[in-house]
Amino acid sequence: MFCPKCGTSLLQESRFCGKCGAAIMAGPITRETEVFVNTSGRPCSPSELPPEARKLSWGAFWFSWIWGPFNGTPLTLLALVLPVVFNFVLLFKGRAWAWENKKWDTAADFDRVQKRWGMWGWIIGPATVVVLTIVLIAVLGR
Repeated sequence: MFCPKCGTSLLQESRFCGKCGAAIMAGPITRETEVFVNTSGRPCSPSELPPEARKLSWGAFWFSWIWGPFNGTPLTLLALVLPVVFNFVLLFKGRAWAWENKKWDTAADFDRVQKRWGMWGWIIGPATVVVLTIVLIAVLGR
């Protein structure tokens, strides 16, 4: 169950959202009374995006060429043509595009996957930059 106001994941017995304080409908959740609509896998307005899809996308920033196809966003391959500019576009828009272009089970599942991409991006990305810098200095120093 999710908060109808901010989209935060809630326990089934919640009466109020712990994040924004919104009142939650009492009674069982049925198809007619469902308060959260999973908008993943289709274009949606910014107000329909869950909070998890509004965060920075470090995985897309560091691994654009592989992150995009795995997240249903092949447009990220433009980062191979415009690397610096498009990587910053991906940093700010990547999560929203991944939410819209791939069907996710829940917003929490989406957030877990995106955090993992970001973690590996911060481990491998800077290390790659350092190694490439050392190689470039060695080649140009000859």
